[in-house]
Amino acid sequence: MVFRYYADGKCATMDELLQRGELLTTAQVAQLLRVHPNTIRKWANSGMLRAYRLGTRGDARFSGEEIRRFIEADLRDGR
Repeated sequence: MVFRYYADGKCATMDELLQRGELLTTAQVAQLLRVHPNTIRKWANSGMLRAYRLGTRGDARFSGEEIRRFIEADLRDGR
């Protein structure tokens, strides 16, 4: 399964995002996983998806490795 993320007219696959080592925003992860951003927030708040919290607002950022782990666990569990 190939996941693609589109931003600023550019397209990146999951592997490309992992190689860059960038932290992804809630909106980027939601687009990548094709779910609503509130779903990503819920998963992060429940601990299903590990997030880095930044700044005084606690904005969430997600590593590409964490997203890969989440997808692989989801596929393994058959969800």
